[in-house]
Amino acid sequence: MERQRKALINGVLGTHRAQGVIEAVSPTGRGVVAQLPAASAEDLGPAVAAAREAFESGIWRRMSARDRGRRMRRLAELIDANRAELAELEALDTGKAKSYTAANDIEIAIEALDYLADQTRRISGHVSVLAPDHIHHTLVQPVGVVAELLPWNGPIWTGVQRLAPVLAPRCSPLIKTPHPRSPTLSRDRESVGGGRIPARG
Repeated sequence: MERQRKALINGVLGTHRAQGVIEAVSPTGRGVVAQLPAASAEDLGPAVAAAREAFESGIWRRMSARDRGRRMRRLAELIDANRAELAELEALDTGKAKSYTAANDIEIAIEALDYLADQTRRISGHVSVLAPDHIHHTLVQPVGVVAELLPWNGPIWTGVQRLAPVLAPRCSPLIKTPHPRSPTLSRDRESVGGGRIPARG
């Protein structure tokens, strides 16, 4: 099952300055399951800049709650459609049984997106009347780029479980996989939209 993977920056596979590859060895004893680009610190700047540009462009943060929710549900549908392959990759990556990753890890990821898709409509400010002539208004605003550093023991479910609450309040995510030998998320991104939040339908 050995495959060549590419770095994903700004929705484009292969736009990196990596020199050489890193072999991903599965803890299941199945040997090398993927070859990953040996990305360097030089790749971090363009990745952060791309996330910041995406945020400032307003493509996501100015989108209506309804449309954000629809796209998050579509992402959940794509993960579900690729459940078998993603469960196998999660099993290879972590050493868990495939039956477990399919029923638990992948399901948690789907449920997180479904739940937070509903919450997009519930994120709002708060108005308090402190006195007859004094009204206090709190406005909820997205903070910008949010970095995610994932643990090793479940990159799909932990990744998506942390991605969903970043997307729901209109922030832009920047994801660092748990360790340089993790092939799961690279394939996850290829399978479910090439690193972009899919349109509905």
